[in-house]
Amino acid sequence: MKAIDLMIGDWVQLTDPINDKEMTKVEEIHHDGYITVDGAITKMFEPIPLTPEILLKNGFKQRKQGGVVQYILTADYYDVYVTEYPDGWWLVEYEDSERGGLPTERIAVRNIHQLQSAFKLFGIEKEIEI
Repeated sequence: MKAIDLMIGDWVQLTDPINDKEMTKVEEIHHDGYITVDGAITKMFEPIPLTPEILLKNGFKQRKQGGVVQYILTADYYDVYVTEYPDGWWLVEYEDSERGGLPTERIAVRNIHQLQSAFKLFGIEKEIEI
C-alpha cells in the first residue's frame, strides 16, 4: 500500500519496531510517500484487513443465506451489503431506497481504508471503529 492510496482519517497499521502493529488514523499525507500519524511522520505502515468482527462492531448485522454470509448496514435512506469471498475480497454494495431497492454502486475491497473510501463515495458519513 502506498500513501497515495489513503485519505486523511483512514485507518492504518504501523509496522515500525517501536509501534509494531499499532492501529491509528492518518493525519497527513505527504508527496514523498510518508504519512503523519499521532504527530509523527512515518513510511512504515500497512493496510488493516477487513474482518467480520470489525463489521459487527460498526453496526452491521450478519445474515446467512444459501451458504453465503452477508453483513448489512441499514439506515433511513440506504442499505449497505458486504459479502465476503474466500479469496480475501469483499463485495460492498450500496442500495439507495429511493431507487427501488436496486444496488446502485458496487466496490470490491480487502481492507478498512478501502471500506472507508467506499462510504465516502456513497455519500455516507460514518466513522469506522477498530
